[in-house]
Amino acid sequence: STQSTGPYLPHPSTMVIVVFSQKHKLDLIFLKDVDLAIFLEFCKKTMEFIRSGTGLGRKLFLAVAKKLNTTAEVVENGIQALSYLFTEASKLQLSELDFMDSLLILGFPDGHNNILKQAYLSNKDKIRSILSELSFEFPHYVNLDWRLDVKLASRCMYDQLTPTFILKLETMEQNKTQIKYLQTDFNNLRHMHQLLSSALNEIKTTYAHRVRRNV
Repeated sequence: STQSTGPYLPHPSTMVIVVFSQKHKLDLIFLKDVDLAIFLEFCKKTMEFIRSGTGLGRKLFLAVAKKLNTTAEVVENGIQALSYLFTEASKLQLSELDFMDSLLILGFPDGHNNILKQAYLSNKDKIRSILSELSFEFPHYVNLDWRLDVKLASRCMYDQLTPTFILKLETMEQNKTQIKYLQTDFNNLRHMHQLLSSALNEIKTTYAHRVRRNV
């Protein structure tokens, strides 16, 4: 049997990876040459930063900067860049192979890549939970009742036929039920039906599937 000794190459079926800006790449350059033990500690601090948010950020930057003999600004940029890597990968729900493909552009040594991989695999579910808690919650549909009222005549006009739809819309937001009453005519109701039908068809497209996967 033979074993390949060539460089690691992206998997041919890879469809989704984390895309880094030029700033992200520059902010992570200084980490390529740090000791593995220090790099592991840096990843742990990044996870702590993601969990705690910006409230404890400055303390983390100063503490790590002292260990690395660099400035707090350099550490802040590095931690934010790694935070971007972990949060984006978690939102995309990248597999281990997709995550490793994402790291290729950064040019980290194998030891650093393995540390990043383990940090991601161990924390991705927790990161998704944090992101979901930070996301906005929009009202969602519960029920819709409707009634058709028809005006047959008025003081000024006889034999008129004016249909009006009365809608009772029930939604839920933050475990609270909200009820709204709406009134519309047939033309507007038909227009709303066309828009909703178009939206439902859009959900079935490949692009919509990708968006839902990233949320």
